[in-house]
Amino acid sequence: MSDNALPGHGPSTIPIFMRRPGASDAVLLVHGFTGFPGELGYVAESLFRAGHTVYAPRLPGHGTDRADFMATGARDWIRRARDAYLELAAEYGSVRVVGHSMGGAIAVILAADYAPDRVALLAPAVDVADRRLALAPLLGRVAPVIRQDLPPSPEDAEGERLRLHREYRKDTLVRQAGELYRVMRLARAALPRVRSRVLVVSGELDETVPAAAAARISTAARLSPEIRLETLKGAGHLFPFLAEGRHDCARLVEEWFSE
Repeated sequence: MSDNALPGHGPSTIPIFMRRPGASDAVLLVHGFTGFPGELGYVAESLFRAGHTVYAPRLPGHGTDRADFMATGARDWIRRARDAYLELAAEYGSVRVVGHSMGGAIAVILAADYAPDRVALLAPAVDVADRRLALAPLLGRVAPVIRQDLPPSPEDAEGERLRLHREYRKDTLVRQAGELYRVMRLARAALPRVRSRVLVVSGELDETVPAAAAARISTAARLSPEIRLETLKGAGHLFPFLAEGRHDCARLVEEWFSE
């Protein structure tokens, strides 16, 4: 992509913003690394039906193309989430936060900064199963991308998700993995400052974010008045939008914000 060219765009670039007339509160939903707002669409619609205004912005470089993604980093992603939170806070008396994977780590940072009364963390990437991620910041300086031409997963096999696989997931984007690691480290450092009530939802079969993530939050967020841990049976990492988990995930989040 040249400096003057627009990044690729499609359904994945569209943020979700559903205003509930008369709502006094809003929910900010933050998607994950290489994800896009629509991945949280099922949860967003459930919360909207329950009476909340919902907003899922697109993090910079996500949902467009590889060149756009490679031009962004942790600072940009966190700043966009912070801006979105402040935009909602200027209009609504209460703002809650939902985050999936890297978005869950960003939600931890927002909770530490702004102290919303409740947050919901879906497979939050404060720990990851792949220990090689710690090497990415150093390796990414000399090998930003490792070409692999990986085949798409069943979830990425067609349509818009296949396009995104070709841009984001068929090769290993090492430098950007290093930026993900930076978000994870910042979230870990923020946990002792979290005063919000926290719901952590994990997938029983998640091979990306291990059970250690929920345990870390439970141990480190000592100022939180309540931490509730839930595990979805038979669900993997992508449970917020896959059939195996999305209904139960949406129900748990909706119930959490209705208490």
